[in-house]
Amino acid sequence: MPAARSLAIEHAFDGKVYEPRYQNQYYFGQAFLVPPVESDKEFAKIYLPESNWYDLHSGKSFSAGEHIIEVRGERFPLFVKGSSIIPMQSLVQSTVEQPDEVLELHIYKGEEPNAFVYYEDDGTSNEHEKGVYFKRTISYHPEQKTLTLSKKEGSAGSKFKTIKLYLHSFSKSLKLKVNNAPVKISSGDYQFIAPVSSFDPFYTASSEDMIEKNVAFTTIENAHHEIKITW
Repeated sequence: MPAARSLAIEHAFDGKVYEPRYQNQYYFGQAFLVPPVESDKEFAKIYLPESNWYDLHSGKSFSAGEHIIEVRGERFPLFVKGSSIIPMQSLVQSTVEQPDEVLELHIYKGEEPNAFVYYEDDGTSNEHEKGVYFKRTISYHPEQKTLTLSKKEGSAGSKFKTIKLYLHSFSKSLKLKVNNAPVKISSGDYQFIAPVSSFDPFYTASSEDMIEKNVAFTTIENAHHEIKITW
């Protein structure tokens, strides 16, 4: 399955995805829906297929169906599917560079179970062919209110010592346990796309909707055994 793909691949019997105004929308990876828009327009009409969705920038929730959205030069429309599992690391410029030791793991509240196969290797050699890699499956089960990181596979360790878990659109009164031990939950603002600098001409007071408010998060050890998170 290609990383960038037409909505028609997964929604072949949804007539809306074939309409001229929506036919150029596409999925990128498992989590993201990209609706191309004209940069000289102030508003655009988009279509979100069956699921629940979130604006990547603000965290605002959207139901399936047609929506009118605002278009601005600094705010490219991008939507995240409910139940998505998105690992992220600090910026590196090549496989030679190493990220910092914190893996961000973003979970978006949804009603459907989901799984993500997480994988690391050294990025430069063929040692992965000899089993020198780090791999685990991350499973989200909303009905059971669990997030499970399976026991690691492969002989390598992870380059990340800790996991910073972000729970998007979950209740702020969440009571979280990791392998049955209670953990402290904090909340704060999160911004996926930050300004280039304080002189960034695109980043103005009107860009406040590029910040998601009050996201629940906690930090846990990136242990190699199974990690079961419940709420």
